[in-house]
Amino acid sequence: MSRLIRHAASRPFVRAATVARADELSPRIRRIRLQVEGLVPGWVPGDKIKVNVAPGVHRSYTFSAVNPARGTVDVVGFIHGNGAGSAWVCNASKGQRLEFFGPKASLDVSFSGTAPVFLLGDETTLGLFAGLDAPSAQVEGIVELDAIDRPAVEALGLPVDVVYRASGQPGLALLRALDRRRGLSVGTRAVVSGHAPTVRAAVALLEKRGVTELRVKPYWAKR
Repeated sequence: MSRLIRHAASRPFVRAATVARADELSPRIRRIRLQVEGLVPGWVPGDKIKVNVAPGVHRSYTFSAVNPARGTVDVVGFIHGNGAGSAWVCNASKGQRLEFFGPKASLDVSFSGTAPVFLLGDETTLGLFAGLDAPSAQVEGIVELDAIDRPAVEALGLPVDVVYRASGQPGLALLRALDRRRGLSVGTRAVVSGHAPTVRAAVALLEKRGVTELRVKPYWAKR
């Protein structure tokens, strides 16, 4: 994906869209393509949109791909629980009409230069990582998932290792894998997102290794 320059016409406002397709990447992860009339360049990797998933209810999604020439925006959604967002991701189908607000700046993951980029996250970060603007040859990382969702990583072509979540202990497998990881040092750029307590612990581990260029976005916390 080439770096896009933010355009004045891309400032957030309500847009109408149609679901062009919805693909099951794993039992709980779907990629939804939105057809948007009048889509213009200017979307920066890491931008988010707020989709009207039910009357008066909005949920935020980081886009995984945008194609202004075709007028399409892709988002990756994780189905968890019985909330309105999960219901929308689960039931989105071709031809469905909706509205969304955005794009809005969230976490800029466009990178220049040749220093390596390291990704750390989970199911909720796959769309963010898929939208990364950096040569794939210099990207690696770790994501923590339940085993049933591994096919989504492969479907998105993410250059990351997968570790499986310990039952009832989000982040434990990810942090153990990070602690064992070699080759991280000054000069590495890192994107850390997902489970909030895990994000905090991972940032501390990375800083001990001398990784200081960090882009961080907690997405959720276990209640």
